[in-house]
Amino acid sequence: MTQQPLVKDVVLRMALVCWSVDPDHGMTPSQHAWLSMRLKDLTPLTPEERGRLREPLLAWCMRFGGERLAAVVARQYTEQEISAL
Repeated sequence: MTQQPLVKDVVLRMALVCWSVDPDHGMTPSQHAWLSMRLKDLTPLTPEERGRLREPLLAWCMRFGGERLAAVVARQYTEQEISAL
């Protein structure tokens, strides 16, 4: 049985939701509105969207949750890159 796309993105989507609700998220209002809308859409993020969000999300993870949270989210990115090959 194949996983649904959103199941494979659960760690990434959860981290993005946490980032977006943090009052100190550091995004512009338009970036925040886009991310909120995109997360409500419930469709998989495109590779371009994941790539564009990677560095700011990992920076937020490091600041908010430290090395462990950043490592978990980074591993999600790595697993997605490997499965895309």
